[in-house]
Amino acid sequence: MYPDANKGFSYEDCKATSDWLMAQTDIRPIVGIVCGSGLGGLADILKDQVAFNYKDIPNFPQSTVHGHAGRLVFGTLKGRPCVCMQGRFHLYEGYPIQKITLPIRIFKLLGVETVMLTNAAGGLNQDFKVGDIMIIKDHLNMPGFAGNNPLSGPNDERFGVRFPCMSDAYDRELQQLAMDVGQELGFADFLKEGVYCVLGGPSFETIAECRMLYKLGADAVGMSTVHEVIIARHCGMRVFALSLITNQVVKVGLIESGQSPTGDMDEGVAVSLAVPSTSPPSHGSPTGMIKEAATPPSSPSMGSVLTVQGSPSMSHGVDAIGLQVDYWLASLAEKRREGERRDTGCKNTLKSAFRSLQVSRLPGGGGTEPQAQVSTMAMTVVTKEKNKKVPTIFLGKKPKERDVDSKSQVIEGISRLICSAKQQQTILKVSIDGVEWNDVKFFQLAAQWPTHVKYLPVGLFGYSKPPS
Repeated sequence: MYPDANKGFSYEDCKATSDWLMAQTDIRPIVGIVCGSGLGGLADILKDQVAFNYKDIPNFPQSTVHGHAGRLVFGTLKGRPCVCMQGRFHLYEGYPIQKITLPIRIFKLLGVETVMLTNAAGGLNQDFKVGDIMIIKDHLNMPGFAGNNPLSGPNDERFGVRFPCMSDAYDRELQQLAMDVGQELGFADFLKEGVYCVLGGPSFETIAECRMLYKLGADAVGMSTVHEVIIARHCGMRVFALSLITNQVVKVGLIESGQSPTGDMDEGVAVSLAVPSTSPPSHGSPTGMIKEAATPPSSPSMGSVLTVQGSPSMSHGVDAIGLQVDYWLASLAEKRREGERRDTGCKNTLKSAFRSLQVSRLPGGGGTEPQAQVSTMAMTVVTKEKNKKVPTIFLGKKPKERDVDSKSQVIEGISRLICSAKQQQTILKVSIDGVEWNDVKFFQLAAQWPTHVKYLPVGLFGYSKPPS
């Protein structure tokens, strides 16, 4: 009925791979760990390690994503035998969904009873901050809505039943244990619970998609994990999963974020941005990702993830920094934009109260003109504006007016810029190429900045020195 439907990932294929692995090592793991983006260091804490490169394992797929080592590591953790994947597989790599989840079935045949999965995700929940850890309590399987499920095709009863229940996909006892341990270790401030949504990728979410996912109840969004969870539960293994919130989604305009005391929806404009650490595709600019994308792919190197957000003082009523940004455009054909002073061939100045500022180097163009090959920078800013009344319409409700006090804009084609604080007491903290610089009064950036980082992500947030 399904000719060749299981070719390459049938029970026999999985059994052959597990038998090969067990012949290479005496370790019989009972815990399987899948390391997410930038979290491959988890495998390094295993003792008595025996490691295999994916390319050397029969029938095993190979990682194609930057930041995934592509190794299967056996060892012990606190005396428990474990197996750890340093690098996972994604739909956007082009593998069939059954091939993506093949390692989980191999885990089952190796004797694994509990699977622990980690990932890097973008935060949709407005209460989440960059650096928070979210214990996944449920998921939204968006590819599954379109019929792309790892259990599609013929079912092999040796793995599990035809129609497995997913209402208890994530083990509640393990979730509670993690919360209790987190409380004991003092992690309560950044340990959260939430719903994870998986998308196919590799394109990032549009603003409309982010709005939809938020309304559907998703707290974080990424491009992995859920398919592995489905197979693990199908095989009868316990599942525990964590998301590291590496960025908050960028929301431009009005986002319905919750019920107000009057029963109406409140709107909020996000004041934090993030840039993925991996280089953007050659056909798209970092600016394009920031304007319309919220979540990094599942493969950023966590060592260089860059966040741009308000300072600690901002959370106590100070939500903007007074800055002056002087910049020069590489292109003389840049159009005049509302609210800015732009004189062709002259310095341009932007003075405002900034909620956030982020700069990325853009790759040189592909045209034949000499200037097309010159690298430039793009600056994304969210500034504080005087409250403006904006009409909003909700289903079943009369139009109402809302106060909006933020403005988001992107300025491209910048060859050089100088940023300085408007007030003497304001001290800036600047992150360039992932290195933080403190006690900065002003700084200058140029598109030809000598750096090994091709796209030069730069972040800025300010704080005031406490009185001595």
